[in-house]
Order: sequence, then structure tokens, then C-alpha cells
Amino acid sequence: NGGRSRMQVLGLGDEGRLRKRLRVLDRRVVEVNGRARAAVLVPILERDGSWELLFCVRSNDVATHKGQVAFPGGHVEDHDRDLAHTAIREAEEEVGLPQHQVEVLGMSHEVLSHTDVVVTPVIGKVLDPDFDIVLDPVEVDQVFSVPLAHLANPASQTEHYERDTPLGKKNFL
Repeated sequence: NGGRSRMQVLGLGDEGRLRKRLRVLDRRVVEVNGRARAAVLVPILERDGSWELLFCVRSNDVATHKGQVAFPGGHVEDHDRDLAHTAIREAEEEVGLPQHQVEVLGMSHEVLSHTDVVVTPVIGKVLDPDFDIVLDPVEVDQVFSVPLAHLANPASQTEHYERDTPLGKKNFL
């Protein structure tokens, strides 16, 4: 790769490259066919010249995704202007991220969740990475951020899967 970092190869070396990649992305779109729709915010923070992703840990009081690490987000509501508004509204409700502190950079591929919901990831830059986090305790137990460089490093990645065995479900890394 000519000495370029993995972040640069992925097009994530700077905000301009990320914007361009999202603009030209041939997004995979899932047919709705009566399914519910949701949007999640993929909140990118820039700290000291380094990009980080903000994650939340879902509480055990929610109906689905109990205890899971996730991006803030939720179902589309009738008053939402669009999917980006859904994602940003939900982030404010769940972690206290003010809506005016998010600059939408683009959207990524839609996915169909295991609960049969069409989910659209909305990538947004958090303008103030030190915003006051206010958790909705019913939905979120905690938040944390991870540097993108760490996530892009193959040495940091593991594969996790679940299999049915004669002794029941087993988790593997």
C-alpha cells in the first residue's frame, strides 16, 4: 500500500476522504416489504487528530438487544423528517448528544436485523467530542469510545459466532 496506513487505505484518514467514500458508496438497500424501519447513528468523534467511534451498552430493561454493544438509534417515528433525523433524535434521547452537535456525513449499507427490522446506519461527526453525556437509564447502561485505528487493526479483531451443539448453544471466539 505504498507506506499508507490502514486508515488511509480504508479512506478514513481524514474527514474529506470519508465524505467522498460515503458520497460514492453504492449503498445496499434492504426491501422494506412491511418491515419496521430503524436508524442508528454511527457517531464519529475527533480527538487530538484521531478518529473514535462512540458505542453504547444497551440496558437489560429494553425489549430487544439487552446488554448488547450498539450504536445509539431506534425505530422511525411518524414525526421524523428522514432516517438521519431518526438516528440523531435517538442519540439525543439515549446518550444526551444534542442534535445540533451532529453533522451528517452520509449513510452506509442497510442491514436486516435479527428482529426483522431494516436498519440504516447514519454516519455523523460529533462537533463537540466532550459533550455532556446524559444516559437514558432505561435504554443505555454506559457509553464508551474506541479509536478507529484500533478497530482497523487486524490484530485487534476476533470472530465470534454461536453454534448449536448436542449440549446446547455454545459461543466461540
